[in-house]
Amino acid sequence: MRTLTRLSALALGLAAVAAPTRAQVVISQVYGGGGNSGAPLDRDYVELFNRGEAPASLGGMSLQYASATGSGAFGSNLATLPAATLQPGQSFLVQFNGGSNGAPLPTPDATGNINMSASSGKVALVDSTDGLDCNGGSTPCSDAQLALIADLVGFGSANFFEGSAAAPGASNTTALLRAGDGCSDSDDNAADFASAAPAPRNSASPARPCAGGGTPALSVADAEVLADAGQPLRFEVSLSQPADAPVTFDIATHDGSAIAGTHYVSVNLDDVAIPVGQTTWTFEVPVLGNDDAGTTRTLTVDIDDLQGATGARLSATGRIVNANVELTPIGAIAPPPGTRHSPRLGATVAIEGIVTARRYNNGVFVQTAPGEEDANPQTSEGLFVYTGSAPPAEAAVGTRVQVTGVVSEYVPNAAPWQLPLTQLTEPAFTVLETGLPLPAPVELTAAEFSASAAIDAAGRYLGMRVTAPELEVVSPSNGSGVFYAVLAGQPRPFREPGVNQLVLELGGIYPDDLDPPVFDANPERIRVQSRGQVDAGLMVVDVGTGIDGMTGVLDYGFETYSLLPDADAQGTIDASAVSAEAALLPEADEFTVASYNLLGLAANDARYDAFATQVCDYLHAPDILGVSEAQSLAALQGLAEHINAVSADCQDEAPQYAARLVEGPNAAIHVGFLVNQRTVPGDMARVGIVSVTQVGAGETLPGGGVLNDRPPLVLEAVVHFDDGRSEPVTVIANHMRSLIDLEDPGAEGDRVRMKRAAQAEYLAQLIHERQQADPDERIVVLGDLNAYEFNDGYVDTVGIITGREAANDAVWEYVDSPVEVPLTDLVGLAPPAERYSYTYDGNAQNLDHVIANQAALDAFPATRLGHARLNADFAVARADDDGILRTSDHDPVIAYFGGADVPPPAEADLTTRVIPLADRVVAGEAAEFAVDVANLGPDTADAALALAVDAAPARVTVSAPLGWTCATGAEGDGSRVDCDSDEVAVSEEGQAFGVVVATGTADAGSTINLQATVTTSAIDPDSGNDSASGAVAVDAAPAPIPALGNGVLVSGLSGALGDVRVWRIELPAGARNLRVLTLGGRGDVSLYASAGEVPGPETHDLASTRPGNNETVTARDPAPGTWYVTVVGETSYDRLSIRASWSE
Repeated sequence: MRTLTRLSALALGLAAVAAPTRAQVVISQVYGGGGNSGAPLDRDYVELFNRGEAPASLGGMSLQYASATGSGAFGSNLATLPAATLQPGQSFLVQFNGGSNGAPLPTPDATGNINMSASSGKVALVDSTDGLDCNGGSTPCSDAQLALIADLVGFGSANFFEGSAAAPGASNTTALLRAGDGCSDSDDNAADFASAAPAPRNSASPARPCAGGGTPALSVADAEVLADAGQPLRFEVSLSQPADAPVTFDIATHDGSAIAGTHYVSVNLDDVAIPVGQTTWTFEVPVLGNDDAGTTRTLTVDIDDLQGATGARLSATGRIVNANVELTPIGAIAPPPGTRHSPRLGATVAIEGIVTARRYNNGVFVQTAPGEEDANPQTSEGLFVYTGSAPPAEAAVGTRVQVTGVVSEYVPNAAPWQLPLTQLTEPAFTVLETGLPLPAPVELTAAEFSASAAIDAAGRYLGMRVTAPELEVVSPSNGSGVFYAVLAGQPRPFREPGVNQLVLELGGIYPDDLDPPVFDANPERIRVQSRGQVDAGLMVVDVGTGIDGMTGVLDYGFETYSLLPDADAQGTIDASAVSAEAALLPEADEFTVASYNLLGLAANDARYDAFATQVCDYLHAPDILGVSEAQSLAALQGLAEHINAVSADCQDEAPQYAARLVEGPNAAIHVGFLVNQRTVPGDMARVGIVSVTQVGAGETLPGGGVLNDRPPLVLEAVVHFDDGRSEPVTVIANHMRSLIDLEDPGAEGDRVRMKRAAQAEYLAQLIHERQQADPDERIVVLGDLNAYEFNDGYVDTVGIITGREAANDAVWEYVDSPVEVPLTDLVGLAPPAERYSYTYDGNAQNLDHVIANQAALDAFPATRLGHARLNADFAVARADDDGILRTSDHDPVIAYFGGADVPPPAEADLTTRVIPLADRVVAGEAAEFAVDVANLGPDTADAALALAVDAAPARVTVSAPLGWTCATGAEGDGSRVDCDSDEVAVSEEGQAFGVVVATGTADAGSTINLQATVTTSAIDPDSGNDSASGAVAVDAAPAPIPALGNGVLVSGLSGALGDVRVWRIELPAGARNLRVLTLGGRGDVSLYASAGEVPGPETHDLASTRPGNNETVTARDPAPGTWYVTVVGETSYDRLSIRASWSE
């Protein structure tokens, strides 16, 4: 029973039983570093192995892959296996995707389109060709799905594996190998696998049956003999274990290139037996000879009618070798002048020379011994001998060897236009002498490495020892210690317009009917692979570093001649001129817009502090910072918080950055903005955010698929200056499709070129529509466009965006740009030596752009561009330091917009007052305010008055003085009224506004607040008088007063000490003898009466204050109209009655 373990909040053990007929086939090797930097092999692979005792079919099975901890399902990466049958002990090799580094795999038995991680992942051998929609981690596998998993390998940080823990992590140079040569299977990945050098085996490899009882497996091994040795070919026939009964078979020879009767004696034996208890038997074939010098004749031995054992390997090859070869001078193998191919290509040759270097992973360099060179200085005296793995120990440096092999050429599949590298393959070494001095190195000069040199000028030294007296680094070292340099005195290479000349020269790749510009590939570049030789140390160097006296061998790879320095001759390094460089400080009349690729910025990123220092110290806190490669809004907000916290470095005031990011539809990285929100005079943010809008998220490609994985993000903003100016600007952030596979001549290349062109056209259309809608809109387009400022011959991305597209016959994927008013890429404003943001393969190049339309350039004629040099020129290893270097692989670019023709700003002291016309009102009455706005001078100025009221808009009425316009906008439960005037004259009297707020019953007990704030674009010397407020309390309306009728007794009244009760009497005209009395009950009350108002102890027309409850007031000739009667409790009272009467 296998135990498959998934990691979650709690570790859960899940058990499943593999199908019995499949359990004997296991995953024996896993390698995911194929083609990566330093990889010994150019493809990923999975090796299967039959560890059982019987043949097993792979029909109906598949290999499925999922990332270590991601959310993708196994079925997203599936390779169906053919219906091959594996004999016991037989391997089966499945090749997956890879890259350009490393040697080819042995011939694979099957292939699949899967990209595996080099370090961590999950591989499942599944008893189905349907994809599993689980991954064992974030999406657990059901019991039914677990039952389909015949074998599982979780390695590295995988959260799904067999047994107690995952197998160890692997790397670019190591694979995972099952213990016991594939036989060990304890159902525990951690116990069954170890990390080791990859050693892939296919079905043609010798069978390795596992011991353990049952029927033995029989194999026959290959044999080899020298033709003149006088010895037979001896083929060993072996069993995987001793037999319990005799094993019998027939065995016979068959011709290959060796002919029976000429090269060997044919042998045919029937009923050969291996006795009980024995495991081997030797089959001898007499050898007659091989007279062809330097050749190998082959024959086959085949076993038939096998009884008592299974067949693991029933055919073998015999080789009759004539080692008496004719030596070929190395110079005769090298391509002659004017050609790029060896005249001996495909021939088996023997060479002699001194081993000058051991390449760390797959071969040695052999050079003609001093004094034995040919007479042609144009052909190389060195040759690379490819061994396919670490070179043999006997081929030590300083050893004179004879090597027999096949002259071949290496050209990587990913770059078929690369110059072919002549090499010797399938080598056989014979050591002749040891401990010899090496040939003197040839000095490299500008004849081979300069801008005017031919692209293959250094070919005459290929494979030879060379020395460079003085080098200058032009591209920093990567993680493998590879960097690029030029000879001292040569200018720094820059990427130039056009298609690589090697692509055009090869033909059959780039369309013949086009006439693009041609890029000469910068032949002045020298690629230095510091660890290219065995035992050489990794060099860490930055751009500008000088290196004196580097000596090694000259190799070729990655379309560039490469110097592999000797371990003890890497040169003397001078890095005194290398340092980070800050961008220039902005002037007071400039605002800045920058772009920065943050290289996958994550939430709580360990680089926050370094980025914060970069932005503050080296970019001087740009007003608007467009970013690409932020994983989330939270990641960008975290960076903003760190930057805002280092205010002392940001021009003495924190930028108070606000982060804005909208995630795209199909990407893990996104574009966004950091917008400077520090307060400037006028109590405004430095950059007012009008809107942030993502566009194009729903657009698709013509054939389907997402157009904009990272859609453009449009920021409309207003920049406020300390002098009172305000400048609107629109900034569009972008991160466009990468350059990967751009040069691919196949279907993938077609897709990439089409997508890059479609993205550029979409952005250009967006710009065109905005310019049509508002010709005065100032538009700035920025971001990592993954494109140069010129036509690369494939897609003229920047030309399309700017409306300056390349001609139809000068580019593979042509687009007629919709932009009618062209834009300008500001990189042209930088000095030529500063026009880069990235380095790649030794070429400085510009991928990060700031592009402005003509309206922006007209508004800011002094626009300029700069960079902070923090990343692109520095070694990858600098990222591991505690400093600020190499936090990204791109340098940030910054544009300065200034030079606007602005008159001196006006100065005006605006003031406002709010005056409530009544402190209190009764609910239902209007609350009224007077608002005065005055300009105390000295200059006439524009003004904006904001009135904020605690009431819904429909209840607010504003009357404005002449020259003002007002507009009401809803703001939640309150309302804001904005009033504007283009000109407010100097006057101390001010201009009066009326504000009326209707009230209702619901307002009772509340307060109506009015806040008035006046602002101006002029300089206001006293902002303390720009705001004022006022308030009106709203009281509840009194309850209705009950009426006393003529002669009507009201009884049952009670109250406490001090209680007041009021009635009204409506007296008609002519009424006489008004009498009001209280009577009955207990307690003491007083009685008051008045005409027209409510009476009380202090104010009344009539009063009766006798002790007790019996009170009476009278009026002989009362005034007609409303009278009010008040009863006041002098003590508590109850059961009191009151009655009023009058005559008419």
